[in-house]
Amino acid sequence: MQQQQQRQRELSPSPSSPLPTDKSQALLAQSLEIPAPNEDALRAEKWREEARRLRIMLETEKQRCKKYRGAHATALAERTELQAFLRQCISDVEGEIAEARHRGTAHVTKDHLQSGRCG
Repeated sequence: MQQQQQRQRELSPSPSSPLPTDKSQALLAQSLEIPAPNEDALRAEKWREEARRLRIMLETEKQRCKKYRGAHATALAERTELQAFLRQCISDVEGEIAEARHRGTAHVTKDHLQSGRCG
C-alpha cells in the first residue's frame, strides 16, 4: 500500500512543476491569435513609411558621396598642378646652376634666383 502511495506521488504533479493552467492556456491562445486586418494594415503602412524614409536617406548619402568625390578629384588635380609647377621651378634652377658652373661662375646669387625666371 505504501508503495502505491509513493508511486502515485511520483506520477502526480508537484505544486512547483509548471503545468498549464486555464489562465496560462488563455494567454497562449491569445498570443497565437491572428491579428485583425486593421492591425495588419497599420503594420504594413509603418513598413512602407520606414522603407520610404530609408530610400530618401540613401539618396541623400549618394548625393553627398558624389559631391565629396568631385571635391577630392579637384584637390588632387590642384595638387598635381602645383607639383608640376614645383618640378619645373626645380628644373629651371638646376639648369641655371649648371649654366653658371659652365661659365665659370661658382655660385648663383639670391637676386638672380628671385628674378622670376622660374615658371
